Amino acid sequence: MILVTKHKSFCKFVALKKRAVTRSKTKARQSHTKKNPWIWILCGALVGVLISSSIFIKFNSASQSPKIKQLSNAKNTNSNVKSKKTTKATKFEFYTVLPTMETGSAVIEQPKQKIIAAPTKYLLQVKIFNEIDTADELKAKLTLAGFDAKIEPIKKDNGTWYRIVMGPFNSEQQASEQQRLLAKQNISSNVLKQ
Repeated sequence: MILVTKHKSFCKFVALKKRAVTRSKTKARQSHTKKNPWIWILCGALVGVLISSSIFIKFNSASQSPKIKQLSNAKNTNSNVKSKKTTKATKFEFYTVLPTMETGSAVIEQPKQKIIAAPTKYLLQVKIFNEIDTADELKAKLTLAGFDAKIEPIKKDNGTWYRIVMGPFNSEQQASEQQRLLAKQNISSNVLKQ
């Protein structure tokens, strides 16, 4: 019986010892995991700062290098032009000299360019008034109706007149469409070439 009680007390001692060890391991794990997230957060922030700063430096240096080249080229051409101006006092005619100007050993010939006429634009003239207040009232009415109108002052011999126009429109068809929409609002207008 003494042996059994000693054995039971020994088993209790071992069990208590195991509990103490597991408690200390659990506490160690908990304290270890509590510290661990902060280390990871700090490491992640540091890596993010390093990556973003390297990207910033790369783009900043890439965008500055063409500007530096342009400035140095501009300085070189300005100094060349100044030296040529001081040595020669010749009158140049731009259109005759430039197309046959020599650069190195090659002659540059410019192709003749065709003059392209600007496309015709159209305006929609709504009304003309001799008082700005009356013109402004109609412009406000048109704006409330959803139209984009503006007031243009016109100087005449008998004073300043204020015309309300819409546009410019790229085609006569677009101007006519806006004129039709104005007619639905009982407002007459004229299509004009600009």
